[in-house]
Amino acid sequence: GGQTFQADGIGLEVPAGWTATPSTILLHYESIAGFIGGGGGTGSVACASAYIPGAGGTCTTTVNLPSGGAVVQVSAWAGPPMPNTPAATVLAADPTATALTVAGSAAALETIAGGEHGADLTLRWTIDWPGSEFASARLTAWFKGPNVENNRAAVESMVASLTLVTP
Repeated sequence: GGQTFQADGIGLEVPAGWTATPSTILLHYESIAGFIGGGGGTGSVACASAYIPGAGGTCTTTVNLPSGGAVVQVSAWAGPPMPNTPAATVLAADPTATALTVAGSAAALETIAGGEHGADLTLRWTIDWPGSEFASARLTAWFKGPNVENNRAAVESMVASLTLVTP
């Protein structure tokens, strides 16, 4: 095993050889807890001077995704208010999304099209936060070949290790 990543109430077992980089960027609804990279992949967020914690501003996510690399952005979401829980909302909006259970909570797994950050595969997990109507944990993973399947297995094992602690 590797080290444990803990931030914003989210706990994850980091795959051996992968690197976790904490972040403290608090946007309007989203708190970016950090990035976890494998195969040399790294991620970071930088905000312009107009950034106000909790209100947001102009922030840019930079993902460095070398061949054979993977990067996971770990975020805690506290809204926006929706007619349904976050996972149910994703499932209703994306007919290709898969319903699953993560850390004992309802969750949705989406495959995101478009090759953001030069990725060959982008997956996003939305996991309902226990005891909250609108809050969720969101893990977005970008993969670049080769090694997509191995890296995906490492990320899925990390998702399976997820713990959520209400602050």
